Amino acid sequence: MGMKRTCIALALLSLIPLLVQCTSAIVNPAPTATQVKPAATATPISPTSTIPPTNTPSPVPTALPTTKVSFDPWELLRQTKASGPVYLAGFHDPDFGITVGYAGDVRYTADGGYLWTRAENKSACRFGLDIVDENTAWHCGNGGHIRVSTDGGQTWQIATSFGPNHPNHCRFLSFLDAKTGWAATPYQLGVTMDGAETWTEISLPEGTQTIAAISLRTVTEGYVLDDTSTLFITRDGGQTWSAYSLGTEDEGLLTASTPMAALRFTSANQGIAVFQDRRQVWYALTEDGGQTWQRGEIPMTIVRPSLYLAHDGETLTMLSGSEITVLRYER
Repeated sequence: MGMKRTCIALALLSLIPLLVQCTSAIVNPAPTATQVKPAATATPISPTSTIPPTNTPSPVPTALPTTKVSFDPWELLRQTKASGPVYLAGFHDPDFGITVGYAGDVRYTADGGYLWTRAENKSACRFGLDIVDENTAWHCGNGGHIRVSTDGGQTWQIATSFGPNHPNHCRFLSFLDAKTGWAATPYQLGVTMDGAETWTEISLPEGTQTIAAISLRTVTEGYVLDDTSTLFITRDGGQTWSAYSLGTEDEGLLTASTPMAALRFTSANQGIAVFQDRRQVWYALTEDGGQTWQRGEIPMTIVRPSLYLAHDGETLTMLSGSEITVLRYER
């Protein structure tokens, strides 16, 4: 009996390293109103060894009919399954996509999800993602860990952290390229101009509640959507802000550990927001820089998906469990 209890105890202890990947308190450089430099002796946080990339066949994506499947004005591009422990998925186009998740698990596909390859990455759990193009992508998550890839998601380099540990971890990213971008937690917003070597915290506009989505369109022009459906716009790098409403104040927007809303502006006038309340996923369009919005439903039964909107403002990825659905808005 004593030997049996000892074995059980050892087995339970062996699970502790896995459990702390997402929830352990990790000491990282704290972002302030001034630039934050990475510690000279900084070392990667768990997992301590890089997992070599492996090709992992995923369940074959659901075969789409030869005729176009449309949920006017949305077209169904892809339905597939993630092959790893995923928290957020994003497709840049119908073929190239990335998933991020538990204990730094990151995978990429170039064939629409038929084959997922595990990337080389060291980090705690991943909750945020931004794919700039076929080469450059960023992810973030627990402990504030920021990572960047310049080879299409195959390998990821350590950058300076932004934000605290779970539950107020980084989960929102919007980058222009491999140098300039925004990162956000539910209550903090930061900007980098040097590839995340340093971060400068931007003061949020007065009245901002929980951040639900962000979008950076130019070096100086950016957008913050909060859970009261208020859209804040800056055109001078965060020095001043204007506030508008999506018109959904009665319900409020759903928020969670991963993005439950997505936002892109493709010009100073044209923007799209995708978000959800407790019943439905919605989209809203503006043609006048966010002053007025036209709203519609996305008529698909998907339970509280994490949302990712590509830089084209048209390709939407919805993740529920391991099920990935990719839609395209037809303008």
